[in-house]
Amino acid sequence: MPEQFTNKVCVVTGAGSGIGRGLVLGLLAEGARVFAIDVHSGRLKTLEAEAPTGLKTHVADVAKREEMIAVAERIHAEAGSVDLLINNAGVTLLGETADLHFAQWRRVLDINYLGTLHGIHCFYPKMVERGSGHIANIASVAGSSGYASAQAYATSKAAVIGFTRSLQVEAKRHGVRVTNVCPSYVETGIFDDSLGDGWTGEGIRATFMTSPVSAAEAAKRVLNGLRRGGKTVVFPLSGRLLYWMSLWCPWGLAPVQRMLLAKYRKARPAPGG
Repeated sequence: MPEQFTNKVCVVTGAGSGIGRGLVLGLLAEGARVFAIDVHSGRLKTLEAEAPTGLKTHVADVAKREEMIAVAERIHAEAGSVDLLINNAGVTLLGETADLHFAQWRRVLDINYLGTLHGIHCFYPKMVERGSGHIANIASVAGSSGYASAQAYATSKAAVIGFTRSLQVEAKRHGVRVTNVCPSYVETGIFDDSLGDGWTGEGIRATFMTSPVSAAEAAKRVLNGLRRGGKTVVFPLSGRLLYWMSLWCPWGLAPVQRMLLAKYRKARPAPGG
């Protein structure tokens, strides 16, 4: 039977915008109790204003273990063990490896990978104790296929995919389901958050291979995938093609990577621009 979210206790990170916002609103619409976590208090206030009942918000940086531990303790004290954890918070970064500073790489890895690890360390043990629960890690097709011009992002998402696949085997013995979610291009605030060095939103979108799906549509596809109970959720069709190509004929990805790099170099702002 497809999973239902009514009366389930759900935690969503990166909940203030993009896919996270769509996930929160979708879960609330089905009668779930949702705890939304985001580093931006203003975005959470906006979410509170438009959300129906059943929402609690917490300001925390997923990259900071102490903050996540404190939030998890408050959620467990109020609601007990969590039924569904969606590790969604993430950032991206465009740039060729030789041009990026270590601090830029570190920020992406801290949020995208360690943020996911912090979420699991904070909520998974109680799921194990109870013998049930569901974890969804929002990775990316880029973590499987690679992403020339976004190596830090692809690396962080590859780590999430590897972690998720390994955890699936362990968690199954404890009655906990783990889902690997790999979207391709999604129209979210993740790109606006990463603007810098003269980039504009339009410039970043010029580096895409295909038209992105909306954040609302992406959230809908994630929840539908979780209901079906599969181990992996990949979308849209162009993303599925890249994902399966990376598994079965990775040598065929070289032209794709060359195209991505060429589009990046063409759209890259001039120094000082």
